[in-house]
Amino acid sequence: MVVNVIPARTDSEQYSTAVYAAAHRLGMSVHNLDIFQLNDGLKIDMDLELPGELLLADAHQQSEQLSRIIREEVPVSSEISIHLEPRRDSPQPAVRYPPVLAEIEQAVRSLPGNETIHRIDAFLIEGGSVVTLYCTYSPTSSLDEVHGAMAGLERALRRLVPSIVRVQIDPELEEGAE
Repeated sequence: MVVNVIPARTDSEQYSTAVYAAAHRLGMSVHNLDIFQLNDGLKIDMDLELPGELLLADAHQQSEQLSRIIREEVPVSSEISIHLEPRRDSPQPAVRYPPVLAEIEQAVRSLPGNETIHRIDAFLIEGGSVVTLYCTYSPTSSLDEVHGAMAGLERALRRLVPSIVRVQIDPELEEGAE
């Protein structure tokens, strides 16, 4: 006797778990998953990471395959939107350039909330600057609060330095809070 087990979403399981599981079963990786409950059903938005050299026709086929699998586990009245995101599997050429770091440091000094920033790193890639801010937050802050503060820092910094192509913010615990 052969038993085939087909995983499926239970009524108590979060829709996000079903979406991530569907991607995982196909060997795919998704991020920036948002699920919205609207009057007429669910709206599911996500980024699907695929190799950058993949042809659009092939990437679209994989996206459609993922949509079909997700539709088997979520309500019929769901709309699924998948943004195709080129995955970078190899290191990109980058260079540390002191004038860029100086420009970023000057801009950071003028940001509201800059007192949380304790270290700055910046370098150049082909398309512009990549910045990493290391910030400290209270361990009793919620992740929603910290993420909101980090998003505000990122938006303000991007307004001041339009050549930035990526801002990474690493939240750390305040001194003595570990």
